[in-house]
Amino acid sequence: MYSITIASALPSIAGKNIFVYGIYVILGFLIASDDIILSMLESHKSFYLICSIAGYTIISIEISSIGWQSGFSLLGIIFSLIYYFTIWCSLLTFIGCGKRYLNFSTNFLSHFSHASFTIYIIHQTYIVIFAYFILKLTNIFLLQYILIIILALTVSLMTYEILKRFRVFIFMFGIKG
Repeated sequence: MYSITIASALPSIAGKNIFVYGIYVILGFLIASDDIILSMLESHKSFYLICSIAGYTIISIEISSIGWQSGFSLLGIIFSLIYYFTIWCSLLTFIGCGKRYLNFSTNFLSHFSHASFTIYIIHQTYIVIFAYFILKLTNIFLLQYILIIILALTVSLMTYEILKRFRVFIFMFGIKG
């Protein structure tokens, strides 16, 4: 926690500190590469959830009473420690719950795990195309959102099913199995 708090004092780009997120990536890699740590996170997920809720409660009380504290004052440093501790506990909660509740396999998942990279590559094109026309068609945000998501997903899946039948596209998009 201290290293993240110290890294938060380093220069940031557009309000995002690359050093803080770099530490998160390195720690995430170290956690994901060790099954013992993942098992420990799974067994302690409730504790991390309680710490997260307590941290967010403290942050909310502080923001509503004295405002957002930052800088090198004593309150700013304490707030940074609480803030980054809360974020870290939240990430550990998500990882522990994911290990517990999302660690399963179905035919659907095994089929589409091979399709994920191809769909990832092509979906953005369809989102842009559909958004261009749908945003001109209606001003209702929820309708725009739903139409863009449904159309982009449907056409991306259809495109994947077509592409996986041709060797050149299998090579180009790295389609497996």
